[in-house]
Amino acid sequence: MKTRHLETGVVQLLFTFCLCLILMGSLWCPKASAEKPEIGTLIDQSNWEKYKEYLGTAAQVLIQKNHLSYRVVARHPHVSMPIEPWTEKCKGKASVSPDDELLNYCGTGVPFPEIDLKDPKAGAKVYWNQDKRYTGDTAIYSPASVVLIDKKGNERGFTAEMLNWKGTERCVLPPVPGTQVRAWIRTNTMAPFDMKGFAALQRIALYELKLPDEQWAYIPSLRRVRRMSTALKGDSFAGSDLTYSDTYPGAPFDFSSKILAFRDMLVCGYCDNACWAEMIEKRQGLNLYNVPVELRPIYILEVKSKDKNYHYSKFVYYIDDEYWMINMKECYDPKGELWKLHTFYGAVSSGVAGAAGVTSMMDIQADHMTFNDTRTYKYNVEIPMEEFSPERLKELGK
Repeated sequence: MKTRHLETGVVQLLFTFCLCLILMGSLWCPKASAEKPEIGTLIDQSNWEKYKEYLGTAAQVLIQKNHLSYRVVARHPHVSMPIEPWTEKCKGKASVSPDDELLNYCGTGVPFPEIDLKDPKAGAKVYWNQDKRYTGDTAIYSPASVVLIDKKGNERGFTAEMLNWKGTERCVLPPVPGTQVRAWIRTNTMAPFDMKGFAALQRIALYELKLPDEQWAYIPSLRRVRRMSTALKGDSFAGSDLTYSDTYPGAPFDFSSKILAFRDMLVCGYCDNACWAEMIEKRQGLNLYNVPVELRPIYILEVKSKDKNYHYSKFVYYIDDEYWMINMKECYDPKGELWKLHTFYGAVSSGVAGAAGVTSMMDIQADHMTFNDTRTYKYNVEIPMEEFSPERLKELGK
């Protein structure tokens, strides 16, 4: 009996030992990663699965539908930004509160240039970095071309003008003493005749004041300026796929953010005038082919509004760790399903991060798109404050 028990114990020990070896072997074996695309590779319907690991969720859907293809290019050298000396000067001073507020910010610069992925507030810090990235002290986009494209490829367009004015976080222009306004944003349509005259104005107060954004719109058919409630931020702007809040979704502390991943992704990180011109020339309806993309380290950030009535259930941002620019923004509908893809095509060539150039908002569920060409721009020029008033909206509408 003792011998039988001994044999049984030896068998169990051997079995346990072998099982441990198998489990340890599975841990030791490196995980097979996707093949990195070489420079010059064209990624389309025929081979996208091969490079799936480097493609955003919405990009995968659009490539499968043949609405999109990528051409891999070499990573572009660093473009210096006016914000960089401020970032270096203020490094290590800022922090994030339990409610995701920014504390001890020195007024200008990217507050958290170094992110610790183990930090429980890493997501909030990445979101604050993209909020404080450099987009110019002021900006004028005029005229900007907006094209609305339906699923059959039918197009209608209008030209518009957008003015941005920062009261704080200036890097080039003189500071504005005593201002309580972080930014003014004004957009108005200029042509054709049947769309001319619509204008919208948004006032964003200093974050520390915790005041709601104020928004006004001039409606040509009513011939009057109306103050808009925050509930209307989810409405379409001038019939496009963009909502009023797509220009400015809200303060970072109004959202909860978490990092889903930090890895190399294929994004259009750099595009200059020649690149944009080629993209526009090759566009076929709502299809964008041969978009130049490069492998860049990207934070994949899930962002949810703390307002349960917000019109998007969540965003997924693809943010690079060099300029803190949003390269792509996936928008999810109230049911939690993928709805739109907002893409910013490499605006760093202009000396700002994510402001000028070419952008698109694709409605993936309905197969239509709004394509914006804002290559006509001026940065860091003084804009009279008279341009930012409800009264000015009415003048523009006449």
